[in-house]
Amino acid sequence: MNAPLPAPARENRPEGRRPGLIERGLIRKMMQPAHVTRVERLPGPFVIVDLAGPAVEGAHWGPGQRASLIFDQSLAGRTYTPFGWSRRADGVRFLFHIHGKGLASEWAWEVGKGATCGLVGPAASIDPPAAGTARLLFGDETSIATALSAGLDETRGRQCVFEADDVSGLRQTLAAVGLQDAHVIARRADMAHLAEVQPLLARAGAEDGLALTGNARSIQRLHRMRGPSFAVRTKAYWSQGKSGLT
Repeated sequence: MNAPLPAPARENRPEGRRPGLIERGLIRKMMQPAHVTRVERLPGPFVIVDLAGPAVEGAHWGPGQRASLIFDQSLAGRTYTPFGWSRRADGVRFLFHIHGKGLASEWAWEVGKGATCGLVGPAASIDPPAAGTARLLFGDETSIATALSAGLDETRGRQCVFEADDVSGLRQTLAAVGLQDAHVIARRADMAHLAEVQPLLARAGAEDGLALTGNARSIQRLHRMRGPSFAVRTKAYWSQGKSGLT
């Protein structure tokens, strides 16, 4: 039996909402079954889950995409960035950040080989070239899969900066997935920690590319620091007190 679920890293981070009647009908039409072929529990509150099955086979997986995983008969689910898939498109990999009790966190914390779920997708999310080639990627615990989505080879020569509540814990997780050179800064409620990122923003020229991901508030603050630029790609994966971001 697994240890108790880790305590939430921060409050008011919802695990998603229950879909309405019309939405459930659409999900049923689009959802296909998948089953778990491998589970890897990383240092800290992170779990890698490999999926296979009809939902995976033949899909056109690519960097920076999103896919929705459905966990029970309520058809409530969460959206994730796949970060690894086989050349034959018969297997795909997801990284779960366990951040408190909720449908997705409980499923990922307890899941084992052979478990089933539904899958909708993949679909476009952040611009794939930006996810794979940006010279600077900023994010947080929810952005690790995006950083890895084009493969480890594509992360070489690119600066990855993550904000986190548990700096030491996140460094261990990043090292476990091959991102040991990433820079991790301690998150502060007043957002003052983002000043550490400003010099990197100034050096990320239009030709280099910049991807800002993770917390919507952090993205907004960094956008103001950087100023308008077509080279910047953004994707908010969560916002305090809100659900449904993808």
